[in-house]
Amino acid sequence: MYWAKPDQIYDQHIEQCYEIWVRLWKLKEPYIEQWLQEIDMPLREFRIKSLISVLFHDIGKLSQVFQDFMEALREGKKIERSQYFRHEINSAIFLMEYWHKRRDSSQDAFFPYEVWAVLGHHKALERNWTSFEREKRRNEWPELSSKSIEYAIGVVVDILKEEGITPPSYQPLISVNNCKNLFFLKMRSMLDIEHQGLYDHFKLSDKRQIYSVMKGILHFCDWMASSEHGEKRLLYLPQTQGQLLERMRQKTQNDGKNFNLRPFQKKCADQSGNILAIAPTGSGKTEAALLWAINRPNPRIIFLMPTMITSNSLYSRMTTWYFDGKESGLCHSGAQTYFCLEDVDPIKVRLQLLHSKALIPPLMVATVDQVLNTGFNTGTWTLKEMALAGSSVIIDEIQAYDTFTLGLISETVKKILRLGGRVMIMSATMPKVLREHFAYLLPDVREPIIAEENMQSTRNEWHYMDCELDELDDFVKEKLDWGLRVAIIVNDIESAKRTYYKWKNQYDAMCFHAEFTMEDRLEKEKRIEEVRLLVATQIVEVSLDVDFDIMLSECAPFDSLVQRAGRCNRYGGKENSQFIIFRASEVSKKYVYKKSLTILEKTEQVLKRYANGLLSEQEIADLLEQVYDGLDIQDEKYHKASCIYSEVAQSEIFYDLPFTEEKTRDFDYLKVSIIPIDFWEKVETYIKEGRYALIALYEVPIGAKKYFALRSNNRYQENTHNLSVFHVSYSSDTGINI
Repeated sequence: MYWAKPDQIYDQHIEQCYEIWVRLWKLKEPYIEQWLQEIDMPLREFRIKSLISVLFHDIGKLSQVFQDFMEALREGKKIERSQYFRHEINSAIFLMEYWHKRRDSSQDAFFPYEVWAVLGHHKALERNWTSFEREKRRNEWPELSSKSIEYAIGVVVDILKEEGITPPSYQPLISVNNCKNLFFLKMRSMLDIEHQGLYDHFKLSDKRQIYSVMKGILHFCDWMASSEHGEKRLLYLPQTQGQLLERMRQKTQNDGKNFNLRPFQKKCADQSGNILAIAPTGSGKTEAALLWAINRPNPRIIFLMPTMITSNSLYSRMTTWYFDGKESGLCHSGAQTYFCLEDVDPIKVRLQLLHSKALIPPLMVATVDQVLNTGFNTGTWTLKEMALAGSSVIIDEIQAYDTFTLGLISETVKKILRLGGRVMIMSATMPKVLREHFAYLLPDVREPIIAEENMQSTRNEWHYMDCELDELDDFVKEKLDWGLRVAIIVNDIESAKRTYYKWKNQYDAMCFHAEFTMEDRLEKEKRIEEVRLLVATQIVEVSLDVDFDIMLSECAPFDSLVQRAGRCNRYGGKENSQFIIFRASEVSKKYVYKKSLTILEKTEQVLKRYANGLLSEQEIADLLEQVYDGLDIQDEKYHKASCIYSEVAQSEIFYDLPFTEEKTRDFDYLKVSIIPIDFWEKVETYIKEGRYALIALYEVPIGAKKYFALRSNNRYQENTHNLSVFHVSYSSDTGINI
C-alpha cells in the first residue's frame, strides 16, 4: 500500500483527482475549446496533456524515501526534514521520459506543458530554482522502483485506454542520479526563449496561457481531492435566476419595501453577452449584475471591488441574502482578519482563505487587485487564470481607478474574453471616454445599459460656493440646530482633524479618515448612521453606505463629487437635501490632486456655471461629459501597465515572480502601516497566542513621509518581531497625531 498523504492512500487520491478533473473538464471544455481554436491547438492534445498531468502528478511519492516519511507521520514519529525530497522531481522526470516516447512515436507534437505543470504544482518555480536548494545539495536522489511504477500505471491504465492514450511502459525510469546534475540545466534550457521554436508554433504569450490553464486545472484537482476527501464540492452556483429573484424579493420585503424588478435590472438580466452598465446610486445595480451573471449555464461569478471595505460589505450582503457561505469566497489582503472578527472556526478560515486566494469558490468577492496580479505571475496566478475561463466577471466602480490600473484592467478584460469569460463594467459615473474605451474592448457592446428610469430623478440641490470652508460655519450650525444630519468632506486628513476639533464639543460629531486602526474604523462604520455631524475625507466615496441630509464637500474631480453626492439623500426620500461644494484648498491642488489638476480646474469652472439648484441624474451626467471632454485615458501610465503584462508574458513564460515585482495601483505616495505604542501590549498577546491575523486590527496606514519622519526622530520601538511599532500619539477620535 502506497500513501499519498498520511490519511489518504495513493490510488484513492488519484481516483478522486480524476473524478474532479472529469467534472471540471465538463464545465470548462466549451470555453477552453473556443480559446484553443483561436491559437490553433487541437482540443484533444490539450485534454490528453491535462489528463496525464493529473494522473501522474504524484507518482514521485512512490519512492521509498517519501513512503518512509508518510509512515513516520502516521505513527507520530519525529521527522528529519533535511532528508526530505520533493517528489515533484521524480514525477517530472517520469513525465519527461513519457513525453519523449510519445513524441518519438508521433503521438505528441507539442511542448511538454504537463511536465512543467507537475514540477511547479507545490512550490514556486523561479529562474534560479531556489525552492529546490535542498534537492540540489543532496548527494543522491531517491529512485522509483519497477514495482512502484507498475503500480502507479495500473491505477490509471483503464482511464488511459478509455481516452485512447497509450500507457507508459512498466520499465523503471532512467536513473535519476544519472541526470541529477543535468536536471535543472535541462529544465532551464527548455524555457530559454531562443529554444522555444524547437517545440511548437505558438507565440510565447500563448505558451504561457496554455501552461497557466493546464497547471491551474491540475492544482485545482489536487487541492480539491486533498481537502475534501472525495466530497463533491460545488464547482458552480446551483441557483437559477428565478431562485435569485425570490431571494431578492425576500430581502426587499425584509427592508420594508415592495419588490419590483426595475427596467434597468430586467435589461441586464436578459443580456447574455458583455455589458457596460451605468446606474445612479440606489438603482439596484448590484442585483442587476447578479441577475446577469447567473443567467448562464453552470454559472461562476467573480465580483471585483475597488477596496477591501467595499469587498467586505458586498461579501456580507451576498452571504446574508443571496448565496450560501459554503459556495462563496472573499479575497483581499485583509480577508483573514475579517473572518477572525466574524468568529469563524480557525481551521475553516484557513481552508476558506486558501481556496479563496485561488478564486476557487463559485461566487467570489475580491478586490480588483487579486485578478490583476495574475499578469505578474505571482501567487496562485495559474489557478486564478483557470478560474477566469467561462466565468462572469463584474468590475464595479470603474471610475475609481487611475490610468495605470485601467491599463491593467483592460489587458485583464482581454484575457477574460479570450478564455471564454464575459465581463460587466459598472459605475454610477462613466464619462464618454471610458464608455468608448470599454465598448471597443467588449466587441458585442454597442451602447451601455443605463438606468433610464432614474436619470430624470432629482436627489439634491447642488450649489458651488466660491469660499473657504470656515466661511460656511454659520450655515453648518444652522442646519445642525434644525436637527439635520450633516457631513463635511475634505480632501486631506489634517483638514479633517482641524474641522472635527472645531465642532466636536458642540455636536455629536465623528472624524473619519484613513489613519485609524482597523478596530476603530470598523467601530466607526457601525455607528456612523447615529452621529449628527460626520467630518471625513474622500474615504466616503467608495467605502460607506451612509445617508445624510446635508453634505458640504471640498471641490474635487467631478466623478469624485458625484460619488460623494451619492451619500447625501442616498435613498431619495428626503426633502430639501443639499450638496454644497466649496473651493479646493492649496493643499488639494499641490498634493492631493496634483496629477489631475486640469480636471479639478474644469470641475470648478463647470460648477460655477451650473451648480445652482436641483440637478437631475441626467444633468449631472451631462456635466460630467463637459469636464472629461477630450481626456485621453491611454496616457503614458496606461501604456506602461500594458507593456508590463506583455513583458512578463513574453519573457517569464512559466516562471513565478516574487510579490515585490507586483504593482496594481499607481499611488502618488507610498503608504506604510505602523503600530502605535499604545497597542503593543495587545499585539504581543496575540503573537504569544498565535493569533497573528488580529495584529492587523492595530495597524495604521500612514504616508511614507510621516513614516520616515518618525524613524529619523527615534520614535521606532525595537522589538524581536520586526514589526513597525512607534512611540506616537494616537486617539480613537482623530487617529495618528504627529
